[in-house]
Amino acid sequence: AAGLATTKVVKLYPQCSAPPSVSISSPAANASYTAPANLTIAANAADSDGSVSKVEFFQGTTKLGEDVSTPFSYNWSNVAAGNYNLTVKATDNNGATTNSAVVAVTVKAPVAPTVALTSPAANTIFMAPASISINANAADADGSIAKVEFFQGTTKLGEDLSSPYNFTWSNVAAGTYSLTAKATDNTNLATTSAPINITVTAPVPPTVSITAPTNGAIYTAPANLTITANAADSDGSVSKVEFFQGITKLGEDVTVPFSYSWSNVAAGSYSLTAQATDNNGQVTTSAPVSITVNERVPVASTMALTTTVTPAEPWYGMYGPFEGAGSIDLHVSGGTAPYTYRWHSGTGTQDISVASPGLYSVTVTDAVGGKAQTTLYLGRKNGPMTLSSAHLNASGAENRDGSINLSVIGGVLPYTYRWSNGGTTEDLTGLPPGSYTVEVMDAFGKVVTTWLTVSPPGTELSLVVAHKNITTSSSDDGFIDLTVKGGVGPYIYRWNSGTASQDLPRVTAGLYQVTVTDANGNTAFASVRVLAPGELPSAKSPIINEIFQAAEPDFVIYPNPTNARTSVKFKLSSSGKYTLELYDSKGAKVKTVATGQAQAKKYETLEINLVNYAPGLYMLKLITDSKAASKPLVIQL
Repeated sequence: AAGLATTKVVKLYPQCSAPPSVSISSPAANASYTAPANLTIAANAADSDGSVSKVEFFQGTTKLGEDVSTPFSYNWSNVAAGNYNLTVKATDNNGATTNSAVVAVTVKAPVAPTVALTSPAANTIFMAPASISINANAADADGSIAKVEFFQGTTKLGEDLSSPYNFTWSNVAAGTYSLTAKATDNTNLATTSAPINITVTAPVPPTVSITAPTNGAIYTAPANLTITANAADSDGSVSKVEFFQGITKLGEDVTVPFSYSWSNVAAGSYSLTAQATDNNGQVTTSAPVSITVNERVPVASTMALTTTVTPAEPWYGMYGPFEGAGSIDLHVSGGTAPYTYRWHSGTGTQDISVASPGLYSVTVTDAVGGKAQTTLYLGRKNGPMTLSSAHLNASGAENRDGSINLSVIGGVLPYTYRWSNGGTTEDLTGLPPGSYTVEVMDAFGKVVTTWLTVSPPGTELSLVVAHKNITTSSSDDGFIDLTVKGGVGPYIYRWNSGTASQDLPRVTAGLYQVTVTDANGNTAFASVRVLAPGELPSAKSPIINEIFQAAEPDFVIYPNPTNARTSVKFKLSSSGKYTLELYDSKGAKVKTVATGQAQAKKYETLEINLVNYAPGLYMLKLITDSKAASKPLVIQL
């Protein structure tokens, strides 16, 4: 109807919030992993009318974790083997939620690595000391190889961390060995290879023998020998052959044929061996070969040597001093030319000039080895060589201030000196007390000897004897105590019982006599009687602590040294019997030279024939009733 008003009613409803959208961006569907796996689950989430407040990550119905900020992700670690359904749930600011589609993934169990030895080959034979290179191939289908270890039996030899995998086993001794390799991957799974058996054998030493010279061969000195040897090695090579005489190495050879040239071999008996060394250091010594090198038998010489001397007058064959120079012309007849000449000075010419007196000798050798020799003396003519001396005694028994002044007359210069203390000069100084012997030789080889004593100040040699008698007639509980005074030590003791000690600690009854000789050759004599119970001492038996003096020094030997005869002159302070004895340098009695009765204070002279005695140093001992004295005697050629 007209004029009617129209009314519209509008009803307002609240607008609904749109839910968020969400999906898994990784991993991809049906992705495969190896346990223990580490997965990063990533999601895309958005909200058209608001914002995404969080994204939750699920495996099946099990919540794994959540992320509240973009980019939305979760790290799932150490995932065991299995099949997994992954989803994510997004929640927006209005509380609306959305679940993603399911993404299925698989985590597989890890696969163990593979490993195999590639060398050495099974049943390979090596020689000790061996160096063996062990090689292996290793792989891992689902990861990587962390290391390969090498074993002999259960003993680890070594390891390698990177391909190619190998280990060098050095200095392997002889034996049988089982080798394996063990591979470990990045997941710590390990696999051991099949074993390989090998053998290391001991090296065989070389063989060696001398082929020349033959055993028992004889040569003439000076010999030139070629020593040859055969040497071989069945499992290697010979590196050298050494040649020996006894333990002395002569030389070596390092190539075939093995030999050594030994030159100028002197006369003698020799034992030769060869020693072979192979490439493994093994050594073998040959059987010895004995040879003999004989002295060369002198060829009978038909040569005759004569000389013409041009002297420097007046010294050739004359008395007087040497003046100027001369010459010797040598003439050779006979023999086989050419000749070689060797003078004592080393000169090799036929003729020589001379500038001083002396001995000149020459040896001539012809082409066939014949020799002739001559010697002549150019210089003054002198009489026989004699020695005289003066000496200064030491100032004390421990002092070294004695001296000997020796003079040589006659003979032919030059002289050489040989003293018993090692001296080689004419005179000696700085000497301690003692006895000294000297040999003097002239240019002709003539030798004279003399004996001297350097004495200290002191008392005359004397003996003090104390003794104890035995307690029963059959006991040996007596003793004799001997004290030496004066003289020069050390002392030599000679008891009539044969004992050489100073004291006699256990003695039976009887008469005991002793002679003591000091370092100067002076002697003293004592005797004592050890009594049995009830036995009375004789009037001449010494009492305890009786002192026995050395014999009178008035005892002269002349000439001394001598070569045929000498005289002994002495006198005694009181009449009595005497005995003169000769002893050698070792103290052994040689002969009783003379016995007799001497009158008091009257000189006695004894002549001694020494023609049948060997040259050397002797002692003449003069013995009286209770005393004795000794002096040296030198017998020379």
